[in-house]
Amino acid sequence: KARASGYPVLSFSSNGRRFLWAPFCSAQAQMLAAASGACVALAGVAIWDRFFGARSPLSPQVAGAGSGERKFGGRKSTSSSDAKATPGPTETAKEAPSPAVPAEFVKSDAERAASAVEIEYCVGCRWMLRAGWTAQELLTTFTESGKPPMVSSVTLIPVVKPEGVFRVRVGGVEVWDRKARGGFPEAKQIKQLVRDVVNPQKDLGHSETKA
Repeated sequence: KARASGYPVLSFSSNGRRFLWAPFCSAQAQMLAAASGACVALAGVAIWDRFFGARSPLSPQVAGAGSGERKFGGRKSTSSSDAKATPGPTETAKEAPSPAVPAEFVKSDAERAASAVEIEYCVGCRWMLRAGWTAQELLTTFTESGKPPMVSSVTLIPVVKPEGVFRVRVGGVEVWDRKARGGFPEAKQIKQLVRDVVNPQKDLGHSETKA
């Protein structure tokens, strides 16, 4: 019957008996054979990993949960996330304590406010450069290297309305108004006015008014 089916026949004998085996070549039989081969391959991989994977230098084995150590071929390595970072020169500099500020440089909020300069200028008149030049002259005159500044700050305040504004205030006290004075102050004039408020004893040198 097997020979009559047209399928290839494999015959073998055992103990004088002869057996005939005719494999099925249908699509179902091929799918069954493929699935069986995949299962055998997966089982082989699992067995290899179980008995031989731990000794393979290419397979990392975790040594202790949470320890961050892995074994590669009998050697230990520590992951970068668990390793303690060595502080660099920048971090060391940040941790270094800042030098103490001399007492004469420490001022209260009231003292800083009393020596703060404010310059209001008209935006539409394009007087920002004039206001910046005035601020530069005041900062150059009333600040010296190694000494506490006599002017704590100079603030430029842009004014849109009303137009034509140019005012200078020291500690909240107005010392110059362009409209009231009929023009802009000269460097010598504004220095003397600011000096009279922040430090009347200061000698302005060539900017001092001669009697």
